Amino acid sequence: MQFRARPFAVIAASVVSIVLLGAPVAGAEDATSLFNDGRAAAKSGNYLVARQKFEAAFKLDPAPGTLLNLADCDEHLGHILEAVKSYRLAAAAFPAKDPRRPYAVKKVAETEKKIAHLSLSLPADLPADATVVRDGAVLPRATAADSVEVDPGPHEAKIVAPGHKEAPATVVLGEGESKTLSLALGPAEVAVSTTVEPPKNVYEDVRSPPGNFQKTAAYGAIGVGAAGIVLGAVTGVVALSSASTYKEGKDSGDCVVPAGGTAARCASSRYVDAYNRAGTFATVSTIAWIAGAVVGAGGVVLLVTAPRGDAPSKTGSSRTLGVTPVVGPGLAGASFSGSF
Repeated sequence: MQFRARPFAVIAASVVSIVLLGAPVAGAEDATSLFNDGRAAAKSGNYLVARQKFEAAFKLDPAPGTLLNLADCDEHLGHILEAVKSYRLAAAAFPAKDPRRPYAVKKVAETEKKIAHLSLSLPADLPADATVVRDGAVLPRATAADSVEVDPGPHEAKIVAPGHKEAPATVVLGEGESKTLSLALGPAEVAVSTTVEPPKNVYEDVRSPPGNFQKTAAYGAIGVGAAGIVLGAVTGVVALSSASTYKEGKDSGDCVVPAGGTAARCASSRYVDAYNRAGTFATVSTIAWIAGAVVGAGGVVLLVTAPRGDAPSKTGSSRTLGVTPVVGPGLAGASFSGSF
């Protein structure tokens, strides 16, 4: 295979990356155009856009020089783990006598020193059904406390346990820094009862008033529906707040949605977390609103259609009216029965 050398320089924090373009392949012309767009974006300091261009170019023409520029963008964006990975791949791809290989090897050594390390300190009384979450990812229970390589910057971890509120803990790591983050079990949640007191029996005898069970079910359904609507409102507020935070990142250029994609790439994990929370809580809010409205409406219907009985007469008789739905082939209606 014949290689055509195409030298260029990407200036970023006084670092000049020498790039090798691969042999002509299908889509090489498009790859060259994307590559040149990436160079221009990197030169202007827009590494997020530059990374997208280099990534697209590499998919069309996987030249090690393009990979070297991709690693440089990740390094400037603070994605140190990704940068080290790309530098290593680029160093391995260059021929042994290629003058670019020593530069790639040097960048591997330099960037590895920037990797931060984070370990978690868990409480001794951690419940068996508790889950440890770090930066939005659920960790295996056996290795949750182990030290791991992470990007420098902010990190969040928490314990999720049934019956307990979450108590997230955060830490900010510098380049090459190692820290231990202590986690605590959140306070116990206070159960909120949605039980509605049934209406008192005002009858003088021991008989249950007509429609008493239906009314009880109606009040219960109305209570559950109200709770669903409240949950929908609360999660809706959280979704709007998270969406607003993500919009800040998008407006500032820190978050970009790749062409043809749906997931945003953000320079800060704060905006990534906000993007994910907005989608999750929006879904929960919608479901809660719909469920609350349906159940509440059903309760109202039950309450309105519940039979009403009068107090027993002096002779011990009572007047009642019942409504029974009638459904059959070609028939839909209701039957009425009662005593007066």
